[in-house]
Amino acid sequence: MSLYNEFVLIIDHNLQPCHFSTCSLQEKEPVSEQQTVLRQLEAILHISKLARAGQHVDALREIIKIPFLPLNPRVPDVHYDVFQKLSPHVQACVPDLLKIALNCLDNVKDSDGTQRALKSKVNILSMQIANLVANNMSRNWPQDLIEKVAQSI
Repeated sequence: MSLYNEFVLIIDHNLQPCHFSTCSLQEKEPVSEQQTVLRQLEAILHISKLARAGQHVDALREIIKIPFLPLNPRVPDVHYDVFQKLSPHVQACVPDLLKIALNCLDNVKDSDGTQRALKSKVNILSMQIANLVANNMSRNWPQDLIEKVAQSI
């Protein structure tokens, strides 16, 4: 399923017609969780659009900022299952997001010396993606993602 379709499914099926200020305490938690899921899906959709527009460096910068993926080299390694708290909708988008990251890494253009400056960061990010996929093999992620990771290392 495409990232866009996943995003539309969330909006259509999970949003409750409740204004946050008028919700009871019991209703606020699910609404807050839905807002978090929507923000996560919006970030994924934004990254997908950047990548499709050829803005690979910008897409990579945004991917690194995503708090639910352990790809930021400035954040210590996380050894627990980072996906256990994600909604199934966001979890379903992670393989596509990783493929986008790998494609962006392959397509970074060196028009102004950017690639040389990013070379070590690109290698680190490739290894982090490979580690993330390897540590989550039980998720039965798509074979093309696993092959793409293997090619990148």
